[in-house]
Amino acid sequence: ALADAEGAVEGEGGKAEGPDRIVVPLKPFTVNLRGGGGGRMLRLEVQLEVASKHAEAIEKQKPVLRDAVLTLVSDQTYADLEGLDGKTHLRDALLRRLNGVLDGVRIQRLYFTDFVVQ
Repeated sequence: ALADAEGAVEGEGGKAEGPDRIVVPLKPFTVNLRGGGGGRMLRLEVQLEVASKHAEAIEKQKPVLRDAVLTLVSDQTYADLEGLDGKTHLRDALLRRLNGVLDGVRIQRLYFTDFVVQ
């Protein structure tokens, strides 16, 4: 299922390209965090903003994208994810990782639509 981005979205280079982009949701993740011995988990929902023409390619690559998210997030600790800086760092790292595993498709933005550490 594909969802429209809410509101106007400013693209890379400052040009607004909202109508030419879509937001593709990934299924929710529940990931055990590394270390601490406290058994902490992260429940995470991620949506990816891409050019409309790449929607089908993203759909086909979802298993690869999910694997990349799971491996990166499972290496995080509770302390890594604390506060706005932790979430921003994770978002940036995920965007780099996901763009690194895709061939010919670029994710413009990554949105957290649920982020709960337990």
